[in-house]
Amino acid sequence: MRAFYKFVLLFTFLSGCALNYSLKPERFNLSSSGKRVAVLGFSDLRADKIKKKYPLSTKVLVEKIIAGLSRKGFSVIDRENIEKILKEQQLSMAGFIDEEEAVQVGKLSGAELVLIGSINEYQRTIYPKVKMNLTLKAISVEKGVVVSSIDVSVSKSNWFYPIELLNDVIDVAVSKIVDAVE
Repeated sequence: MRAFYKFVLLFTFLSGCALNYSLKPERFNLSSSGKRVAVLGFSDLRADKIKKKYPLSTKVLVEKIIAGLSRKGFSVIDRENIEKILKEQQLSMAGFIDEEEAVQVGKLSGAELVLIGSINEYQRTIYPKVKMNLTLKAISVEKGVVVSSIDVSVSKSNWFYPIELLNDVIDVAVSKIVDAVE
């Protein structure tokens, strides 16, 4: 009987700490085009039903990426200036910004690179497991082309604190992006 309790305790601990992630490619090259970066909003490609059930503040995601890039030595364009430019250009941080619009914003802000992304999945899969998939692209303002991109998939489970999982997955995804930056 005692062995059974030990097994249950070990299983609970291990399942509470489960974390999987993958990066493709393994590196996210931002240094070849310069150090002045503008991070624009993420488009949300999830189904409307999932968006309502598991809302995600893309501002939190963007702010965490900005903080991570700043720690890596990148000069990140002030978010308020980008929002002013977007407002003048009648664009939205929360909406879809295509590569052409991103280049235009980059030129107006003085950035060498513009980062845009999409959230492809962010939801609970099986209780207490959460999954997030996102894509991030770096666009050269000078060339107008994607110079690097990264896909990040993170899944995590935690039996002890399942409510915190949604935020934990964002933190892990941002950490993996920043760690992959060259």
